[in-house]
Amino acid sequence: MGKIFYCKDLGSDCDWKGAAYTEDELFRKVVEHAAERHDIKDMLEEQKKRIRELIKDDSSVKENIAAR
Repeated sequence: MGKIFYCKDLGSDCDWKGAAYTEDELFRKVVEHAAERHDIKDMLEEQKKRIRELIKDDSSVKENIAAR
């Protein structure tokens, strides 16, 4: 099972979603997105914790990643 994260779950008006096979891989993608799109370069520990809480399991993720 893969992992998925929706930026809007943080209360943002951003439609970005990230998917990956593992939580760590997805977390890296979220941090990269936050830096590039939202200019968040130094994330606070509380922000990191909240992101990890919002990462969800998703059985369709592997098919979506494989289709790319």
